[in-house]
Amino acid sequence: MAHLGARITAELSKFPRTWDGKKSILEMRKDGSAHWRQMEWIGWFFQHLCDTRLNTIFQIPGESFRDGNVSFDGAAEGYNFDFKAHAWVTVAGKRKPSTVLNDKYSMDESVKKYGRHGLLLALLKCEYDKDDSFKVWHESIKGPTSDYVKEGISSGRRSRKRKTVAYVEKYLILTITKENIHRLPVINQGRNSDGKPRLPKYGLNLNDIRLFSPIEI
Repeated sequence: MAHLGARITAELSKFPRTWDGKKSILEMRKDGSAHWRQMEWIGWFFQHLCDTRLNTIFQIPGESFRDGNVSFDGAAEGYNFDFKAHAWVTVAGKRKPSTVLNDKYSMDESVKKYGRHGLLLALLKCEYDKDDSFKVWHESIKGPTSDYVKEGISSGRRSRKRKTVAYVEKYLILTITKENIHRLPVINQGRNSDGKPRLPKYGLNLNDIRLFSPIEI
């Protein structure tokens, strides 16, 4: 991991530390990303940065599990990685210490098969769309309103405030192994629209990152 960690660190240190929402979305659109229309753009933008700037280090995407239903974001030196952006600081200015990771069973299989699983994590402090002007702008370039949005409007579903800017507090590289994977909390995901239960995911308590050999950038 030492050599790989140094290579990843060198590239992550060149990543932007301020992500302007409009510029990030327009960059994804210009570069042909399929996800620039997503409301929660921060995760997709980090994915886009990793896909376009770390592709000399990682095979992208990584390996698929569960008959192709779960794919990891990348793979390097014989094991899989996930790339994850987390809004660490909430609207109220408080830190949100927990984040959701990937499918539990697939991560278990990945660690069992290769002995470890990597996580690239961007911890962010975000600014939010107080007057809905960012939402209006984003909707204006997205095209026709989706059925999901129409259903939300008709049902009165409350729309979350969109993030307008994200400031990177830190980038982290974490290593999950057979010895520490049990320290990840298991998060049940409720049920799908057809009533079938969703498979559980692992989470991460950011107060416990010391357990996963962190490298901070």
